[in-house]
Amino acid sequence: MGRTRKQRRRAHGSAWRWEQTDCWYYTLPGTKKRMALLDENGQRIRGAENKEAAEMALARIKVANSSESAGGRLEIGRLHGALLSRRQITWLVDFR
Repeated sequence: MGRTRKQRRRAHGSAWRWEQTDCWYYTLPGTKKRMALLDENGQRIRGAENKEAAEMALARIKVANSSESAGGRLEIGRLHGALLSRRQITWLVDFR
């Protein structure tokens, strides 16, 4: 019998918190390297309560990467719509 394949807890490209450092990170797709998420002042985002700030920092990184790959065109509307729909789903789950 073969071994069962390990599954990840989260997909690459999502924000996650490392308890050892109490900082938020993301992993680039196709790599195993963790990258720290930074706030607007360039400081690492710390604390479990700052999950929303970490997701916004990751959204800023994704917008910056998509604008570089799209030749300067920003896809903010699509990203903003995704964030709004995610917040609405979170809101519905929290209050049920």
